[in-house]
Amino acid sequence: MENYYTLLKLFEEIELISSIDELLYWDQSTYMPETASQYRAEQFAYLSVLKHQKSSSQEIEKLVTLCEKNDTLNDLQKRNVLLIRRILDNASILPSELVGKLAAQSSKTLELWKKAKGENNYDLVRPELEKLFSLTLERANLIAREKENDDPYDALLNNNEPGLTVDFLTTLFTEVKTFLIPFLKQILSSTVKYDTSFLEREIPLETKKLLVQDVVQYLGYDYINSGRLDEVEHPFTVACGLGDVRITVDYDEGNILGAFFAGAHEAGHALDYMERNDAWNLQPVNFGWYSGFCESQSRFYENIICHSKDFWVYYFPRFQKLTNGIFDDIDLETFYYAINEVKP
Repeated sequence: MENYYTLLKLFEEIELISSIDELLYWDQSTYMPETASQYRAEQFAYLSVLKHQKSSSQEIEKLVTLCEKNDTLNDLQKRNVLLIRRILDNASILPSELVGKLAAQSSKTLELWKKAKGENNYDLVRPELEKLFSLTLERANLIAREKENDDPYDALLNNNEPGLTVDFLTTLFTEVKTFLIPFLKQILSSTVKYDTSFLEREIPLETKKLLVQDVVQYLGYDYINSGRLDEVEHPFTVACGLGDVRITVDYDEGNILGAFFAGAHEAGHALDYMERNDAWNLQPVNFGWYSGFCESQSRFYENIICHSKDFWVYYFPRFQKLTNGIFDDIDLETFYYAINEVKP
């Protein structure tokens, strides 16, 4: 068992680096001064290379191989070893130099994207985006060649969802479109229409913030003691470590409920992180969920709960009160159908 615990200790270092990286990303997206962008790119590159070198080291390889031969490991321990093996195999394919370039370029592109979005100017970010695309394609081609993938995009898919392929998604999307497109046309041709114009009413920014603060707390996310709730260009959630899960929203989104539902979505992500087993902290099993599962948790809170009739039977009077009577002339039925309007 000594090899197993030594392996976990090495993995803890990798996860500590990841948590520092997440904290830097949160800072960059929220409060970092613009003049810090160049140095931040260098920080990301340094951490990414350091993490990559530790993830692909000969020591990790040796310990994983020994643990894979150990029949005394229980299911949890075997799962940890399997997940570290995946990280090791993926990291071993890529040169550290490329990993560093990708991290730095991602940081530079993000900073320009924020400006481009604010100015609605794609040309501003395009040159850096093309560099990032080129580096990502180089990474995908290296992985695809090593794993004998027919399509480089399979390599990127597999990194987020092991086993997922372009062929599988093509089949899935074809099946979904076969149902959804005629169904959408049927809905759009319906003579039953509901008023949605009131969703364009102006409400103060402070009221929007109050609504988001209220709904995330109602759903169970304690952003005051266990996290943060901040404003960014595009919502995201980061787990910066045990007892520190932070969410963000964009208050400048079209209708009045854009930030509200984004808050519910990100609270779902945060609760997914916060409700994991503390005893597994810094172990691979605590981070071994993939994109599909993570999104299922956030979408559940956003769509299944916060778009449901049951939720609004309770919450609508509270919503009317928090918005200071702006929607007192709207009844629950009209409101419920408006927020669930179906459109292309």
